[in-house]
Amino acid sequence: MLPDAVDPADIDETPRKAELPAAYAARVAAEKGALVAARHPGALILSGDTVVAAGRRILPMGGKRGGGPRLSRPAVGGAGIASTAPSP
Repeated sequence: MLPDAVDPADIDETPRKAELPAAYAARVAAEKGALVAARHPGALILSGDTVVAAGRRILPMGGKRGGGPRLSRPAVGGAGIASTAPSP
């Protein structure tokens, strides 16, 4: 399947207090999908979001580079985990 259009959704991506990474990714993906769906009634919309986390802590994403996100690394050792959620 090839997309007819790519329509970025500019939404507030601030995590909610005590929001877990997987729940955050799912919420943001759904909000982005809803915003784009409202602009394209009747279209099939695919949206998603990726979050980088260290345990329960959501880490900030860097800027865009080469078309994809630059993932942050935990400040003190350990490994970060990237979680991606498609819209429902």
